[in-house]
Amino acid sequence: MELTFLVANPYLQGDYFQESVILILEHDEKGALGLIINQESNASIADVVEGGTSQDAVLLGGPVDQKFGWCLYRYPTGMEGEIKLGGNTCVSTSYLILQHLMQSLGSEYQLIMGYSGWGAGQLEKECQEGTWLWVHMDDSLIFDTPIEERWSTAIASLGIEPAQIMPGGAKA
Repeated sequence: MELTFLVANPYLQGDYFQESVILILEHDEKGALGLIINQESNASIADVVEGGTSQDAVLLGGPVDQKFGWCLYRYPTGMEGEIKLGGNTCVSTSYLILQHLMQSLGSEYQLIMGYSGWGAGQLEKECQEGTWLWVHMDDSLIFDTPIEERWSTAIASLGIEPAQIMPGGAKA
């Protein structure tokens, strides 16, 4: 099952979201919530989680509440607090699930601090302005693609090169 991602327009320069790929968790008439999946922090999981040993980088999910953690992972645990996003991909804010994944050999997970949020109508307005491209892909973008290649891979999935994208948004 495909997941929905927002991919920053190549013309979005000098902004926090430059070359960002955001996994959309929720989008309705009240607004939207998502996690940037390609912006590394300077900290490893071992640096921020007590008992953590992974040297994998903690990702920055967005500018909102960067002390709040999200665990994005590939296979359901069946534990309370798990939200299935599509296919086998799940997200949780449960520390117990994070601990379980850290202790399970071969678990595919990413720790993400903070999130990206939009108020009612804000994301739609940004899309009309051309800030974001909508991309539907499976979880291989998250779990099988190196972090530094996620933006270019997402753009390429549209069948276009970044230079083919025009600045500005939809004009009617």
